[in-house]
Amino acid sequence: VFDTTLIERSAWFDGAADNLTKSFGSGADQQEFVLAAWVKRSSFGSLQFFFGSGDLYKIFSFGFNASDQLELQDYDAPINARYITNARFRDTGWYHVLTSIKTSESVANDRVKIFVNGSEITSFSTETDPSLNFDMNWGISGDTHAIGSYFASYGLSFFKGYITQAVYISGKSIQGGDFTISDFLDTYTFGANGSQYVPRADATIAALATAAGGNAFCLTTAIGDGTDASGNGNNFTPNSMSDAANGSANTPSLVYPVLNILYPANTAPTSEGGQTVACTAGKGYFTSQ
Repeated sequence: VFDTTLIERSAWFDGAADNLTKSFGSGADQQEFVLAAWVKRSSFGSLQFFFGSGDLYKIFSFGFNASDQLELQDYDAPINARYITNARFRDTGWYHVLTSIKTSESVANDRVKIFVNGSEITSFSTETDPSLNFDMNWGISGDTHAIGSYFASYGLSFFKGYITQAVYISGKSIQGGDFTISDFLDTYTFGANGSQYVPRADATIAALATAAGGNAFCLTTAIGDGTDASGNGNNFTPNSMSDAANGSANTPSLVYPVLNILYPANTAPTSEGGQTVACTAGKGYFTSQ
């Protein structure tokens, strides 16, 4: 039986004001790092970024654009690096997203790798590789780093949905041979019928961050409070949220039912993560939670 205790907690982000922020001191590695998280979307068709950092002029962002494509961008007038997938991500289920960056790679398109659910993305509508040995803006010392939003000259674009097991490991990468995707995802085998990637335990991912030390972190069991589950003490500040209010047992290893509703044009149901449906009274529909 699949282990439902691998990831015990997630946090709900409301898409309006909820995020986690932290400013790091010196020592951030801007040329080589891994960022990964489990994310579950609850809104589509708008900018929805789950990792971001920088200020009004130097920006790093990783998330979904208004066309529901996965996008990674590093901007410092002009754009230093940009990747937009051809694929569009419109499912309401959990995605595991990971980027591994090592700008010292001699081959330009090896410098940034993006994985979704364990599979490397190789088809992009836009692919702008960073220059050799470029310092990515995620690692800017003293600037604000965010989970659940990103920073741009026109404000913040907040993520609406669930996030858990958000991990950052500096100075290491898949390209450098420090990890493989299997360090972040386990494999579940269906007898002779193949296999698929499944979550690894919170403690396993937290241990990767602990071993890296420095600015590495892993936010999972109390992500709503911004608590770093690694031994590095890199706690984030929760803004407009807390684990008591936003924490959830809805995780990639214990998935809640999701209601996918069809309704007449004159009915106005609402849905929070696909778990609550409230329809206009007198329309012959029900409210289910």
